[in-house]
Amino acid sequence: MTDTRAYDYCKVFVRHDDPSSVTTRLASILDATVERHSLLLPGLILDVRRNSDADGSAGDDFVRWPVIIDAESDGADSGSPMSDTVATILTAFWDAGIPTVAACDFEDELPWSGGIRRLDA
Repeated sequence: MTDTRAYDYCKVFVRHDDPSSVTTRLASILDATVERHSLLLPGLILDVRRNSDADGSAGDDFVRWPVIIDAESDGADSGSPMSDTVATILTAFWDAGIPTVAACDFEDELPWSGGIRRLDA
């Protein structure tokens, strides 16, 4: 998958209890530098945090899953690798058995429509 447009933001919901583990996994998958709770990538910053609206009994209600990854363009003019990066995150987490769903303007460009179709399957 190759980006055809630059995107500024995406929110990724992860059904995992530990933001630190998610950060460590992301750093490994993306070969990213970590500063505090942020991962620095060329053209992107990923912030990993607890979801303040989390509910352990949420089931497939992904907006209530425990961890959120905020992916944001760093404003560089070189174009954002946003959709490729989010697709990589989704597939790596799915392969590890970790439910993950992206909510963004380009869900239709992502595998399984950002993961929402996986919940319906």
